Amino acid sequence: MNLILFDTREFAAEGTRILIEDWKLFSSIEIVKTTARLLQLVELSGEVIILVSADIPAYVLHEVVQQTRHQDHPARIIALTRHPSLHQTRILKSLQLQGLLSEHDPIHLIYRCLEAVLQNNTFDSLTRKSTLRIDQKGPSSARPHHDLTPRQQEVLCYLAEGRSVKEVAAIMNLSPKSVDSHKYRIMRRLQINDRVLLTRYAIREGLVDP
Repeated sequence: MNLILFDTREFAAEGTRILIEDWKLFSSIEIVKTTARLLQLVELSGEVIILVSADIPAYVLHEVVQQTRHQDHPARIIALTRHPSLHQTRILKSLQLQGLLSEHDPIHLIYRCLEAVLQNNTFDSLTRKSTLRIDQKGPSSARPHHDLTPRQQEVLCYLAEGRSVKEVAAIMNLSPKSVDSHKYRIMRRLQINDRVLLTRYAIREGLVDP
């Protein structure tokens, strides 16, 4: 079985490759930085596991999942996230991936996840975290942010973390004008007109960590 590391950060990706190579789980490990190259490799490959890094935006991950399933390809996808909140977990779970990990998980969990997915099982290190949050908050009815698009939800999380519009634009590969437009629609939908209140809302709803 081959592994594809989907990561735009060359240094981080190389470190991950070296770590996983030592485990001797895969015949080959290849690093790709673009969606186009990833989909090209997937099309040319047989069964393959794709490990998607946490810096890949959620809407790109969604596109990769859709494209691989559209091709009816047996690719198994594992996603790393830096937002293991209830909301982010729900989004990832809706994609029905084979593996879910937080980038803050210890190394042994990454190994266990890869091993499980290799055996055609699923692995989810986020379940316990999300269950704890549900227990703390209790059953919830539909929230206003549930009607936001995946891209708007991601913009909301980044803004709530205190990132500037320019920083969000760079991370998501969008123009600052597009991010500003998303921000306006988000605040209008949530009936919030202040960045501080937006952050408080995101923390209260479990979208980002305090």
